[in-house]
Amino acid sequence: MKNIEEVRNSIVEAAEKCFSVLGFEKTTLGNITDGEGRSKTSVYYHFKNKHDIFKSVIEKEFASVRDDLQKVIDKYQDDRKSAMREYLRKRIESIRRQGAFRHFASSRFALGDNLVSRTVASARCQFDNWEKDYLKLNVANGIAEGSIPPGISPDVFAVAVVSILKALEIQILSGKDKWEDIKNTYNGVIELIIR
Repeated sequence: MKNIEEVRNSIVEAAEKCFSVLGFEKTTLGNITDGEGRSKTSVYYHFKNKHDIFKSVIEKEFASVRDDLQKVIDKYQDDRKSAMREYLRKRIESIRRQGAFRHFASSRFALGDNLVSRTVASARCQFDNWEKDYLKLNVANGIAEGSIPPGISPDVFAVAVVSILKALEIQILSGKDKWEDIKNTYNGVIELIIR
């Protein structure tokens, strides 16, 4: 028999597929259990309700983005310019791959104050704080080594960059423009910014 954590993770993975395709509103517990071959009782052992499962899925997706970005940070730790360039590229690709978050971003739930939007906001806040901490440290280190002008505030820089990146996500997650056009334009913007 699988241990409790493995069962829980397999339910989250099955749910992630459902939420990515159907969204929160149309996903049922039946969709999740059918894909997993489990009973609803088994799911209720691990989760209170569909919302509780969705919360775990969104947290998993943001953890995945953070893990992708941490690999870039670790790989380019001695080259600040390349680190920032690759960080920005990987970030947008990684955010785009998160199906449940992508579906949420284009749903009616993203437009108001509701349990679903608050759940995403909570997971998002944790990610944003992690990202701001990285950006602040990067700028502070750049100032210390002389590659970034001393007049730049690491705190203000971090908040500004995160705000800009979140605004760019709207275009990417809306699906209204072709991914290749967005990606090429985004990469061009990165090159203009990071010289």
